[in-house]
Amino acid sequence: VSRLEREKQQLIAENGERVNLINGYALQVRELEGSVSAYATMAGGAQARVVQLEREVGSQHVAIEALTRENDGLRRANIETHEALERTRVEVNRLNGLLNLIFQSKTWKLHTLLEKLRGRG
Repeated sequence: VSRLEREKQQLIAENGERVNLINGYALQVRELEGSVSAYATMAGGAQARVVQLEREVGSQHVAIEALTRENDGLRRANIETHEALERTRVEVNRLNGLLNLIFQSKTWKLHTLLEKLRGRG
């Protein structure tokens, strides 16, 4: 009987230890479930932010493409304007050369002298 009583006490003690162990595991499971829930919430927020950033990147790509096209157009216009300006400079230099020829000619000097004699110059 005492042996049975000892075995009973030992089984009760082992059972108590197992209950404590199970309760510890149950607490850990609840704690882990809470962590999983928190991480799931964080992941949902992160996923929403990723979607938002993807939209922003897409709209920025569209804006970059539009600005690139505009920049290309401005570069072409700048090149055309530069070429037109260069042609104008060449024409101005040509006309200045003609004016210099005219002002240095004997005819112009005679014209200037006659204008002075008439009182206009």
